Amino acid sequence: MAKEEKKEEKPKSKKKLFMIGGGAVGLIVVLLALKMFMFGSHKTIQKKTETKTVPVQATETPQYVEPKNLVAVPLKPIIVNLADPSGERYLKVDIVLVEAGSHKKKKEGEENTLQQAIIRNTIIDILSSKTSTELLTNEGKQALRKELVKAINKALNANIVRKIYFTSFIIQ
Repeated sequence: MAKEEKKEEKPKSKKKLFMIGGGAVGLIVVLLALKMFMFGSHKTIQKKTETKTVPVQATETPQYVEPKNLVAVPLKPIIVNLADPSGERYLKVDIVLVEAGSHKKKKEGEENTLQQAIIRNTIIDILSSKTSTELLTNEGKQALRKELVKAINKALNANIVRKIYFTSFIIQ
């Protein structure tokens, strides 16, 4: 009987051995695929960022290169009444300002509250003077971005804000 019990255990242990071995092989395959994906994509990014010097012909427009010292500054959401005749339309907008990073950097957690107040006040003044029909088109949003950049820089007496991005734009 002892021999029969041992024979029954051997096939079970072989099954377990094959299952463990198969699991290990599967894990190795997954890890290799993950490594190939991670390092493969890294190499393609490096290749894409390499620059070549190509002479520009007179008919081509040169590409604008952004300065590297730009900082993205997200603002708190802004909600305003629009200047529609009915007075029942609202705009909720989330804005990210792209500022030149050459001005004094703030310490972590420190806010320039006066500058933030000037920026928010300027944005609210301009947004509340617009109607929903002006803002519903892409051209209207583009014109609004340009107007906001000019007005904010004028209010701050400095050319700090370079671009404005709307991360949400809801008219109700």
